[in-house]
Amino acid sequence: MRDAGVDGAAVQRFVAGLSDPIKKSRMDHVLKNVQAAAEATGRVFFVTYDISGPMRRSRMTCGEDWRHLVNDLRVTSSKAYLRDHGKPVLELWGFGFSDRPGNSEDAALLIDDLKSGQKGLAAVTLMGGCRPVGGL
Repeated sequence: MRDAGVDGAAVQRFVAGLSDPIKKSRMDHVLKNVQAAAEATGRVFFVTYDISGPMRRSRMTCGEDWRHLVNDLRVTSSKAYLRDHGKPVLELWGFGFSDRPGNSEDAALLIDDLKSGQKGLAAVTLMGGCRPVGGL
């Protein structure tokens, strides 16, 4: 990463693929490779959840997977994991599109759970991306 001039990487996890054990295993493998590269080169990384695609349980799935990343893979224990004011950084992307799951209430609940560390989740500094005003 250093040789390529990359200061950090956002590791995208497509929530729709998390229910498939093979896809989830591949995403875990990619994440661990990025973690190793960041640690080896003095760079940072963080996770971003993309809710694109066909699925109905974005709130529950994101929470379950975040617990997996923190407790099982221990990615936030890495000194290379990006932090803001001591909290790990996490991004949610894709709310606000008419073809995506959930509604504004679902999104608000997920945001609250993640920012406050509710329901056994590690509290985060949250970034978000959504549909621009006026649409695409």
